[in-house]
Amino acid sequence: MKNLRNQLYALSRSRSFLWRLGIATIVTGLVLAFFAQFLPTGSDLSIQGRISSRLTANPTDLGLIIIQNSQVTDIVFEEVENALKSGSSTSEDVLIDTPFIRLRLSSNDWPRYEELLTNYLPQREVDLIMLFMRSLGTDLEGATEQLEMMAAQEPPTRFANQILGQVASGENLFNKAYPHFAKEGEFPDAHWAREQAVINRDHVGDLNTLKELADNPLYKDAFSPWIRADLAARQQDWPQLVKSVLLAQVDRTNTSSFILATIAMVVWGIILLQLCQVTRFDKLTPVLCVIGLVLGVLSTTPTLIWVMLEDLHLPIDEGTDVIHAMVYYIATVGLREEVCKLLMFLPLVPILIKRGYHLEFLMVASFVGLGFAYSENFGYLSGSMGTAATPRFLTANFLHISLTGMSGLFLCRGLGTRAYSLNDFLYIFGIAIVAHGLYDAFLVRPPLDDQGFVAMILFILFSRYYFKEARDLRERLEPVVSLSATMSFGICLLTSVLLVYLGTQFNLGQAMELALGSFLGSAIILFMFFREFGDTLTR
Repeated sequence: MKNLRNQLYALSRSRSFLWRLGIATIVTGLVLAFFAQFLPTGSDLSIQGRISSRLTANPTDLGLIIIQNSQVTDIVFEEVENALKSGSSTSEDVLIDTPFIRLRLSSNDWPRYEELLTNYLPQREVDLIMLFMRSLGTDLEGATEQLEMMAAQEPPTRFANQILGQVASGENLFNKAYPHFAKEGEFPDAHWAREQAVINRDHVGDLNTLKELADNPLYKDAFSPWIRADLAARQQDWPQLVKSVLLAQVDRTNTSSFILATIAMVVWGIILLQLCQVTRFDKLTPVLCVIGLVLGVLSTTPTLIWVMLEDLHLPIDEGTDVIHAMVYYIATVGLREEVCKLLMFLPLVPILIKRGYHLEFLMVASFVGLGFAYSENFGYLSGSMGTAATPRFLTANFLHISLTGMSGLFLCRGLGTRAYSLNDFLYIFGIAIVAHGLYDAFLVRPPLDDQGFVAMILFILFSRYYFKEARDLRERLEPVVSLSATMSFGICLLTSVLLVYLGTQFNLGQAMELALGSFLGSAIILFMFFREFGDTLTR
């Protein structure tokens, strides 16, 4: 046993071994991702979600609206064919995503697209899809009139009213769209159309019609938990609002996203425990960390309620330029998420102050941030629908850890020690809100088309500050497995697990393309860690 401990001690401090371990972990992830693409797991993403995810991994193609680029066109055809060939999508799925697909195909591509659909769908459904394509924009060959005739028949042609409802919704003619969705919803299997009818009435705030639909047995499953939450918010039914938001959070979780997010949470938890030297303290410290993690998970619920009330009573948007986006994300995303996390941390503050361990302040607060990131990852990973979640998967985890960790540390210091003032906390907390908001703003709307470079600079600066504070609070201890080994292996393991997850959604090449953003973010985290800690490594 002693020899094994000595070997682990030496290997975990060997530069060459850590390089080999990291490369082997990544290669193992690539191999498993290769085999994962052949598993009959099915994709969690719609056709639109798959196309958007791939386009977002190629930022140079993201801004194209009228697409003439052959690479983007090939991606659209490839994903549509993959979805139809695998059986994961039906003709209704193609119809639902037709407005999105049409924007990414030129009229010259339509014959090829029709030929592709003909290989997998009945001709009647292909004709409807192509009518839909023609009814959008220029309305070639009177396609809208043909659809209206089909919709007016008794019984109406299946999907004709749905298409007309989608066309009207795309033109923001919501009152015109609703009767079409309601008419289509009379078909027993028209579940999506009934959902759209409910979403339509919720969008315009038609509470009377929503109440009528809620009493209609046909619409029993058409109300998502989010719609019920919004309805409760409009009626100021606070218990129902909380209940619906909690149900909505559970509803968005699927098996694969739960597994991936849980692995990430466990890995980051182990890293935090060693980073903050949990063995220095007593047995209550791990308990406080677990409580902090749970409180962090729960903090997403008031955050989502805040979002709903904000959208209802303070309808603002991010604008069309970088300055508006900066103000919007600081005043909304940055403010509400940092405030909610810190509010959930408050119950632990008296206990932590009484114990008086500054490194414990940092660790428990970091676990609150980790809990928030853990819950948020379900939203990132469960059908991202083009939100480009995967490049942020690893960086977002550590961003929440570091922001909440620093805010919690300085709050405990300000309230519990005379050597620090609350001004220090307000200064750090303000920086955390601004940094969080700017990070999101520069990712969503990068200035000068920098593809998120400015956001990564902010991420680097705060990561360095967090590691510096942790380093200054640590004592000189020599664990069997070095912190460098835990950090390196943990980050590489997360990257590999993400590759395997993406392998179940896409092919290996696409998985590698999508994981590139997370890989770069991981490399930055490791670089800042080694720069600040400078562990003595040999060989």
